[in-house]
Amino acid sequence: LIDKSVNELIAVDGILESIIDVICSDPAAVLAQVAVGTIRRWVRKGRLRDHRAGRRVRISRSDLHRLLREGTPLNDSATPEAIARRKYG
Repeated sequence: LIDKSVNELIAVDGILESIIDVICSDPAAVLAQVAVGTIRRWVRKGRLRDHRAGRRVRISRSDLHRLLREGTPLNDSATPEAIARRKYG
């Protein structure tokens, strides 16, 4: 019984950690010290992966830190189809 409860708490903690890691484009722009349009452009060009919730764009905080630290794009070989999918859903 205790093992089951501990495993459930670990699973919930993992879900909460992944939810907390995702931020909106406005705070992401403040964090990166760039304009919101720059964040959206990075998503459009494949430098950042977006996590959409309806029409709202969410950015992984860890992806943003990686981009700012390394300056490497997430996907160097984005196909036109992938770009269109990111842009138009």
